[in-house]
Amino acid sequence: MIKDVNKIVLAYSGGLDTSVILKWLQQEYKCEVVTFTADLGQGEEIEPAREKAKSAGVKEIFIEGTDMIQEFINGEEFNIDILNDFDSNFVSYCAKKKILMRSAQEGKDVDVI
Repeated sequence: MIKDVNKIVLAYSGGLDTSVILKWLQQEYKCEVVTFTADLGQGEEIEPAREKAKSAGVKEIFIEGTDMIQEFINGEEFNIDILNDFDSNFVSYCAKKKILMRSAQEGKDVDVI
């Protein structure tokens, strides 16, 4: 175990991998897990992810909408060269930024997975 963990923010899709890691985190660290799901236009996949997290006992479930992409494009740090750094996958960058922001809002005793 890396250290005492009180709360973890998990990037959660509701798929098999993140659902398994969610249960593992709860059992291994015996801490609260907060899920963060980025709605990137998946449509009907979002509600099942919310329900899976809820049924796993997650109390804080955050779903960030597609407006995060617009925020990135309109933001100060955007320039066209950044797309080359992400192999044109700036959506992943947007989601990571929001996860870190959510973690900061949760407090100092939060880890990000």
